[in-house]
Amino acid sequence: MKPQVIFSICAIAALILACSTVTVNVNSPTAVPAASAAVQATSQPTSTTVPTQVSPTDLPPSLPPTETAIPVPSLTPIPTLVSNPTPSEPTLTTIDKPVNCRFGPGTEYSVVGYFLLGESARIEGKASDSNWWYIRTPKNPDLICWVAGSVTLASGDLALVKVVPPPEVLVTDVSLKLDPRDITVPGCVFPYTPVTLTGSITTNGPAIVEWHWETSQGNVTSSQVIKFTKFGTLTVSDYVKYGAAGTFWVKLVVTSPNSDVAKAEYKVVCGP
Repeated sequence: MKPQVIFSICAIAALILACSTVTVNVNSPTAVPAASAAVQATSQPTSTTVPTQVSPTDLPPSLPPTETAIPVPSLTPIPTLVSNPTPSEPTLTTIDKPVNCRFGPGTEYSVVGYFLLGESARIEGKASDSNWWYIRTPKNPDLICWVAGSVTLASGDLALVKVVPPPEVLVTDVSLKLDPRDITVPGCVFPYTPVTLTGSITTNGPAIVEWHWETSQGNVTSSQVIKFTKFGTLTVSDYVKYGAAGTFWVKLVVTSPNSDVAKAEYKVVCGP
C-alpha cells in the first residue's frame, strides 16, 4: 500500500475520534450531561454530611438539664442548753472566833445566843443597811437572831436574802425592892416612916417605857416615861408611907411597849 493512502486513513480515523469526544469544562455553569452525571454519581460514594467541627471554645455554654427542684427541709437549730443551776443557799459562817447573836441588828440589842466558831447557818434575812444578818442558830433552830456582818462571812446567792425590819423591843424584866420590908413600930405610934421603893426595868433594846406605881392603899401615880438608848436595866425610885399595922403591897406597873408588873410587900407590926 502506498504511503499516501495510509496517511489518509490515519487522518480520517483521528477526525472521527475527535468528533465523538465531549470536552467538559468544570468551570462552566452548563449542566453536566445526564450520562456523565450518572457516571459521576456512581463514582461518588453516598455518605451523611459531616458538619464542620467547632472548637470547644466556640461551643455555647451547656445548659443544665431541666429538673424539678426538690425542696430542702430547713434544719431547726438545736437549742443551746443553758444550765440553770439551783441558786446556792445563802449561808453565814464565822471567820476566826465565836460571835454574839443579838435580838436586833446592832450592838444596842441584847445578846440572846452565840454563833460558834466553825458553825454555818442559813441566812434568813438582812438589815436595811446589809450590815447585819438574820439567822437561825445551828444549836437552837427555834432561835432566830442577828449577827454582825463585820465578824462573819456570807456566801451563796445573797440576792435571795430579803430585808427584815428590826424587831419590836420589849421590856423583859421588872423587879421591885422595898426598904424596909419588916417594920416594928413601938407602941403603935406611927410617925409615918416612909418605905423606900426601888424598881428595875430591863429591855432588850432601845425603847421608851411608860410606867407608874400602885399601892394597896389605893394610890395610883400618874404615868411616867423612861428612855432606853440600848438594851439593859434602868431603875426608878420613890417612897410610900404607912399609918397602921398590917401587910401592904406596892406595884411597879409597866404599860408600854408591853405590859409587865412587879409587886413587893412590906409588913408593919406594933412593938413594945
